[in-house]
Amino acid sequence: MQGIGVRELGGQGGGEGWGPGSYPPRCTSKCGECSPCKPVHVPVPQGTPVITEYYPEAWRCKCNNKLYMP
Repeated sequence: MQGIGVRELGGQGGGEGWGPGSYPPRCTSKCGECSPCKPVHVPVPQGTPVITEYYPEAWRCKCNNKLYMP
Protein backbone atom coordinates (compact mmCIF):
# COMPACT_ATOMS: atom_id res chain seq x y z
CA MET A 1 0.00 0.00 0.00
CA GLN A 2 2.79 2.41 -0.79
CA GLY A 3 2.23 5.62 -2.72
CA ILE A 4 -1.20 6.30 -1.24
CA GLY A 5 -2.24 9.33 0.75
CA VAL A 6 -1.92 8.55 4.45
CA ARG A 7 -2.98 11.06 7.10
CA GLU A 8 -1.29 10.46 10.43
CA LEU A 9 -2.88 11.28 13.73
CA GLY A 10 -1.00 13.57 16.10
CA GLY A 11 -1.22 11.18 19.06
CA GLN A 12 -2.96 8.01 20.16
CA GLY A 13 -6.71 8.53 20.39
CA GLY A 14 -6.79 12.24 19.42
CA GLY A 15 -9.40 12.50 16.72
CA GLU A 16 -9.48 16.27 16.31
CA GLY A 17 -10.26 17.20 12.72
CA TRP A 18 -11.84 13.85 11.84
CA GLY A 19 -15.54 13.59 11.16
CA PRO A 20 -18.07 12.78 13.85
CA GLY A 21 -18.24 9.09 14.60
CA SER A 22 -14.78 8.55 13.18
CA TYR A 23 -12.57 7.35 16.01
CA PRO A 24 -9.04 6.00 15.59
CA PRO A 25 -8.36 2.38 16.54
CA ARG A 26 -6.12 1.38 19.40
CA CYS A 27 -2.99 0.20 17.63
CA THR A 28 -1.31 -1.30 20.69
CA SER A 29 0.38 -4.57 19.63
CA LYS A 30 -1.19 -4.44 16.12
CA CYS A 31 2.20 -3.89 14.41
CA GLY A 32 3.98 -6.86 15.98
CA GLU A 33 7.41 -5.90 17.32
CA CYS A 34 7.50 -2.64 15.31
CA SER A 35 7.12 0.64 17.16
CA PRO A 36 5.71 3.24 17.28
CA CYS A 37 2.44 1.86 15.95
CA LYS A 38 0.08 4.78 15.16
CA PRO A 39 -3.47 5.03 13.76
CA VAL A 40 -3.70 6.59 10.27
CA HIS A 41 -6.47 7.32 7.74
CA VAL A 42 -5.96 5.73 4.31
CA PRO A 43 -8.13 5.90 1.17
CA VAL A 44 -10.10 2.80 0.18
CA PRO A 45 -8.14 0.90 -2.54
CA GLN A 46 -8.75 1.77 -6.18
CA GLY A 47 -11.23 -0.43 -7.96
CA THR A 48 -13.70 -0.32 -5.09
CA PRO A 49 -17.01 1.09 -6.38
CA VAL A 50 -17.62 4.58 -5.01
CA ILE A 51 -20.24 7.27 -5.45
CA THR A 52 -19.11 10.31 -7.48
CA GLU A 53 -17.40 12.98 -5.36
CA TYR A 54 -17.15 10.63 -2.38
CA TYR A 55 -13.76 9.38 -1.30
CA PRO A 56 -14.10 6.76 1.43
CA GLU A 57 -11.30 6.28 3.91
CA ALA A 58 -10.47 3.60 6.46
CA TRP A 59 -8.39 3.39 9.65
CA ARG A 60 -5.20 1.36 9.66
CA CYS A 61 -2.25 1.06 12.01
CA LYS A 62 1.10 2.22 10.64
CA CYS A 63 4.67 1.54 11.71
CA ASN A 64 7.55 2.80 9.56
CA ASN A 65 6.19 2.38 6.00
CA LYS A 66 4.00 -0.67 6.65
CA LEU A 67 0.24 -0.68 7.24
CA TYR A 68 -1.54 -3.16 9.52
CA MET A 69 -5.19 -3.99 10.13
CA PRO A 70 -6.44 -2.63 13.48
